[in-house]
Amino acid sequence: MKYLYENYVSVVAVISDDADIILKKIDQLDQVMRENFRYYEYVFVDNHSADGSLEVLKGMDQKCTIVELAKKHKLPQAVMAGIDCAIGDYIFEIEDLRVDIDFRLLMDMYETCQQGNDFVFLTPRSSRSASRVFYRILNQQLRYSAGGEITSSVCILSSRRGQNKVADMGDYIVNRNVAYAAAGLNYAHVEADIDYRNRRGALSNVNFMMDTFIFYTDLVIRMLSAAAAVFLIISVCIGIYSVLSYIFEDITPGWTSTIMFISFGFTGLFAILAVVSKYLDQILKNTSHSKQYVFRDFIKK
Repeated sequence: MKYLYENYVSVVAVISDDADIILKKIDQLDQVMRENFRYYEYVFVDNHSADGSLEVLKGMDQKCTIVELAKKHKLPQAVMAGIDCAIGDYIFEIEDLRVDIDFRLLMDMYETCQQGNDFVFLTPRSSRSASRVFYRILNQQLRYSAGGEITSSVCILSSRRGQNKVADMGDYIVNRNVAYAAAGLNYAHVEADIDYRNRRGALSNVNFMMDTFIFYTDLVIRMLSAAAAVFLIISVCIGIYSVLSYIFEDITPGWTSTIMFISFGFTGLFAILAVVSKYLDQILKNTSHSKQYVFRDFIKK
């Protein structure tokens, strides 16, 4: 026992309709934790499961904290609900128990963390092409430099100092990989051969990507502003063309006034859109301290 790590470690895992695998996964996880850490805890977040997962958690002999969410949450918010209840100096964050992770890799992550990294990401060596393209664009367009590449991950180890720094930056987290990497602290990746396919549907993945671009980059705002500017120029050109047609061409009465009305109307519309997009950007940045999750119950076993 004297060779075990002395730091207090929390394991936060999100449970989303995982009743059939909970006991097996927790047993595998507990074996690694028992062999390496003297002090540790489990925080399980039931993400409004409908398959009896909560009853399985309550019936376990394992000492743990169970956080029951009042409704289905996005995974980043479900994880944060568990992190806010964790008391460890270091926190392992597992958002999907169904991912086939060799939990011995957690020790590689911990040792990497002890080398001066406040965040360590367990990253699949290969990922889907859509994910690679998404993170390539994201790394190029980040509002704030992250100091390195950001990629997808299946598990994250964070220090308490890292969590405090992220909390100071703003409470609402859309993408934990980006939020942690942009915190200004050292981070590292541990790569592994993991077949990772997230359980989000296609529409949810698109929404996740869009939310990440909107929250952490200026890409969407620039695209909206550019589109508004292009249509503004087109509207002005049509207005000029209608005036010139009225002067130099024999046209149907009323055509010029109709086109000018439409042209200047759309000119004003797109000008307003450009301004509104900037206001929305500022509103988003200044309302990032909203609460991320809603508890239903909190159980300490």
